[in-house]
Amino acid sequence: MVHSQLKGIDVVSIDNSEITLRLPYDPSMVGNPDTGALHGGVITMLLDQTLGLSGIAHDQVGTHITPTLDLRIDHIGLPKGDMT
Repeated sequence: MVHSQLKGIDVVSIDNSEITLRLPYDPSMVGNPDTGALHGGVITMLLDQTLGLSGIAHDQVGTHITPTLDLRIDHIGLPKGDMT
């Protein structure tokens, strides 16, 4: 997945029930400089990459590109806890 490579996303693990990706922190991805929280678009991009990889990894789509036709995220607030 070329976009993942360009953004530095690494596949940490894939098993039967879980996929873990890692996106290195980059200050340009911050959406709120006061809190350091990532921009919602970055979180959505990571979610989209994870879902696409899930379909490929579990042989639901073969190796074909599966474009996202619609993805909606409602951001209701910052999560609690450590943001690192």
